[in-house]
Amino acid sequence: MIDYKFFEINKSGFEDAFGYVNCNLLSGILPQEKFLKTPKEAKKYNGTLFIIDCNIENSILPERVINYRKNKKLATKVIVDISYENGIEEKKYFKKVADIKQHGIKSEDILTVMNKSGMRDFESIIFIDFFAISAVIRHLTFLTPVSNKLLSERTNRCNLLLGKVNKPSRRKIIEAFFKSKLKDTTLYSFLGTFETDNPQLRKFVKKHQGPIDNVKTFDLKSGISSQGWSNSTKAYDESTVSFICETHETDNSVFFTEKIYRPILNRSPFVIRAPFPALAHLRANGFKTFDDFIDEGYDSNWDITDEYSNMLVSTAEKLLSKVPKHYNKMQEIVDYNYEVLVKFAFSELKRLEKRLIQIIF
Repeated sequence: MIDYKFFEINKSGFEDAFGYVNCNLLSGILPQEKFLKTPKEAKKYNGTLFIIDCNIENSILPERVINYRKNKKLATKVIVDISYENGIEEKKYFKKVADIKQHGIKSEDILTVMNKSGMRDFESIIFIDFFAISAVIRHLTFLTPVSNKLLSERTNRCNLLLGKVNKPSRRKIIEAFFKSKLKDTTLYSFLGTFETDNPQLRKFVKKHQGPIDNVKTFDLKSGISSQGWSNSTKAYDESTVSFICETHETDNSVFFTEKIYRPILNRSPFVIRAPFPALAHLRANGFKTFDDFIDEGYDSNWDITDEYSNMLVSTAEKLLSKVPKHYNKMQEIVDYNYEVLVKFAFSELKRLEKRLIQIIF
């Protein structure tokens, strides 16, 4: 039997700022029973110890733990957790690895785990889809609820849930909804605001301020944001189509977040605004999209223009109009996508486990 456990330096993976298990970090998605809680436990553990370092700036490793284990000839490895949305600069990464090696950890005993961004794995780096794993672990392990309503039981309208509405692409989408037939029926949730000379648009944004599902929010320099998860399923119980604006604006790397995985877990049809061919990559990973009902040609164009934003909202309007006529077929697709996401998340975890075992040997 292969015996290994984890020890995280600052315990940030166990709780986020709001007291919840932080599934956005590596230590939040790994089996919690595999974690040692104190330096004393870490020192004396006889199996292979993986020290998780999630400090992006410095590596403040537990020297006493490392030295004790070195003297006792106990296997010690380091996992560098870079699950942050924007990754890490190359210079900072190599400095971090150099810092770890100064503690007597060999290169072959260091594994870096990064968020998947259209990259292939390297010998010492593995890219996994943190957000897919996080979504499933939150739901199945920590019992974050998802909507159990059939599409036929939900209110037939869109939802548009946006943090940091000051981003250029999101502003364009809000303006497009404001001018569309969906303006007064869509379920909105806007975090933050933006400057506009149009008093009616300003009033519209203000009217829909705040999270409709009581998700925790926080102020950042770049705008008001949230963890993206709550214990309320209101947004999906009371809508049938999700209009998704992914995180990045113009970066062509493939980067999915909870913004797509949360609607999939809640069994919601969707239209996506992303700076990469999101639908193509979803299909490549086994998911189904909604090209039987709408033209998904928008997936090959990622402009931040009025024309493109208006076209996306018109596409959402068309998908919404098809829902009542095709409840059963769409239900089959969203049920299928839910199952694919669960399997995909566990396959990503399995890849990580395989790499950990390779390091042990």
